[in-house]
Amino acid sequence: MKKNVVIGMLGMSLDSGFRERRRHDWRPTVALFKHEMPIDRLELLYQPIQHVPQLKEIVSQDIREISPHTALKLHSIRFEDPWDFEEVYLKLYDFAKSYSWKPDEEDYFLHITTGTHVMQVCYFALTEANIIPAKLLQTGEDQSLKRSGAQDRSKGVMQVIDLKSERYQKIATRFAEQKQGNQELLKAGIATQNALYNSLISELEKIAQLSDEPILLSGETGVGKTELARRLFEIKNKSRQKMPRWQGKFIEVNCATLRGDLAMSTLFGHKKGAFTGAQYDRIGLLKEADGGLLFLDEIGELGADEQAILLRAIEDKIFRPLGAEKNVASDFILVAGTNRNLREDVKQGRFREDLLARIDVWEFHLPSLRERIEDLEPNISFELDRLSKERSKQVRFSSEALQAYLIFARTGVWSGNFRDLRASISRMSTFGIVSGLIDTKIVDQEIQRLKKKWQASERTNQESLGTYPLEEYCQNAKILKAMTLFERSEMQLILATMARCRNLKEAAETLFEGKANPTDSLRKKLLRYSIDPAAAKIRLHSNKI
Repeated sequence: MKKNVVIGMLGMSLDSGFRERRRHDWRPTVALFKHEMPIDRLELLYQPIQHVPQLKEIVSQDIREISPHTALKLHSIRFEDPWDFEEVYLKLYDFAKSYSWKPDEEDYFLHITTGTHVMQVCYFALTEANIIPAKLLQTGEDQSLKRSGAQDRSKGVMQVIDLKSERYQKIATRFAEQKQGNQELLKAGIATQNALYNSLISELEKIAQLSDEPILLSGETGVGKTELARRLFEIKNKSRQKMPRWQGKFIEVNCATLRGDLAMSTLFGHKKGAFTGAQYDRIGLLKEADGGLLFLDEIGELGADEQAILLRAIEDKIFRPLGAEKNVASDFILVAGTNRNLREDVKQGRFREDLLARIDVWEFHLPSLRERIEDLEPNISFELDRLSKERSKQVRFSSEALQAYLIFARTGVWSGNFRDLRASISRMSTFGIVSGLIDTKIVDQEIQRLKKKWQASERTNQESLGTYPLEEYCQNAKILKAMTLFERSEMQLILATMARCRNLKEAAETLFEGKANPTDSLRKKLLRYSIDPAAAKIRLHSNKI
């Protein structure tokens, strides 16, 4: 026989046993033991606050009297705010992950009557996701006895809810539909195939509903940070539509466009006369974002003064506009975007370490188009559909043209990522709008256009990075000949970084930040193109000398 284990929260009000009538009143935790279901162990969570020691002792004593064979284990769990969904969920999640579940030996029941409504919702979510492998145990006061005025109403009623049963399949289906809908929204309805990106979206979907802490989206220019931030706002807005506090707007700004007084004024606002040209009051974007979401793209471009004020605005929800005498309050959700290595910027003194620690509570690196080659075709289809709707004219590829474009695109540089891809599809659909067909002639023209653009870009990169003839480093002529334009550009960047850094380790950490073993990643990349890491480093530094 399996043992029955109940997990529940000590109810600060309903479990109270300070009154003389406590043995006759319904108290949820004690009432569990007045039903036919035997309970072998009770895992009782409690908050370590005033009056709890006395309440714990009284409830424990009453349970021992009714069910002396039951083992009682107490777990202290502190909630700064029991109505804060994020805090409650994460702390219950941590408890569940640290608990030693033995489903082959024990049946688990989660008592959902006690605790705040937020806690009960979290119980349900954790059980539905099987993070807590339990059935729900719902108890309540017997209303018929209450209405009749019966003296002893201590037993109450009990119901076991098994979310895996057919009866509750509709609830599980509704949860799955909502989750799928949110993920489709984050992906803009594009049937992406890349496992890394889909995993990222799945995690973001959860975070969007559970946390209001800052999110940092990193990645190359054009990978879709702005679009993703906007869709995050839509998900958050849907989940908070009945909460007046969260009915604000989506506010975005590219910090690379802000300089000097303009940066301070745009972000934090100003009073009339605060500086030359300040002829009227300005509210500022942080205040505009009150109750909404603020997306600061290229946050690494902010100056030192803006970084300092932003840090306080995130932590304390207040800041002072230029020329103002009083602080202004604004409560917003922050999503930041960057294509820079902010940790390297911290080392170089260009970015505040404390600000980085505050904005990367949740950090997601968006892969480039080159890393999501399997998503080329669904993105092409999406862009064609979007353009067709905008222009009220259906345009499609011929099968031969699509294949020719895909073969070329899979080895492309795509330095502007999805932004480049959108522009490319837009150009071809413009030429094909009359006939409604993008044929091989249109695709050939576009391929030549992209080749010229990328070759010009490669020359610019070589001029800025320094030219490193690959023939001097690659030891295999066959591999060298087979290298694509993108691979050549990538190796130029790697060699330039190695030349600039003191050793392989520093170069690896710069190029492969976030990898478990960056030095190993760099060595593998070099050896893949038959480049000896040690010999290349010696040659690069001797050339520099």
